[in-house]
Amino acid sequence: VYDQPEGQSSFKVSKLPIPIFRPLIRIQTNSESFKEDLMQELEKYPTRENPLAAFLEMALTDYSTTVIEEIREYLKELPVELINSYAISKNEMEEERDLHMGHIAGKSTAELFSLFLESFEMSHEEKKDLETSFDLLLEEQFSEENNSADEEEGNPSRPSKQQEVLNAKGVNP
Repeated sequence: VYDQPEGQSSFKVSKLPIPIFRPLIRIQTNSESFKEDLMQELEKYPTRENPLAAFLEMALTDYSTTVIEEIREYLKELPVELINSYAISKNEMEEERDLHMGHIAGKSTAELFSLFLESFEMSHEEKKDLETSFDLLLEEQFSEENNSADEEEGNPSRPSKQQEVLNAKGVNP
C-alpha cells in the first residue's frame, strides 16, 4: 500500500488472483496398480507450473469403499484431489484401453461398425443384415459424392447401389 501525503489522492495496490486451471486426470486401473498408473500420469503435469492440485477421476475394476479409502490416504501426500471414482468391468477397461492405444487406427468405417456391433447381443443374421444395410448406406453416400462430382463435370449420374439392389429385387420406389 502506497500512501501519498495529505491533500493528495492516495492509491492502494493489491494482488489479484489469476485463474489457473487444474488438470483433470482420468485413470482406469485396479487396486494393485493404481499407484504406478497415477505416478505415470502425474509425470505429465509438473506441479511447479501449477500450484493447484490436479483433479482425479478413477475407474476401478475392483471398486470397494476400503480400496477408495486406501486411495484417499495415499493421495493426501500428493498434489491430487479425487473428485470421482466408480466401478468399471475388466472388459470395459480393456475396450477403453484398446481405443486409446490406437487399435482402431487404420480400420475402415465398415470394420469399425462391425466392432461397434460386437458390443450388442444379437444373432449372426441380425448382425449380417445390419452390416449389409450399413454397407449400402456407405456406398450410397460414396456414390452421391461421386455423382455430384460427375454432374459438375457434365457426366450423367448412375443409380445408387441401394437403388440397384432394390431394382434387382423388383422393388421400384
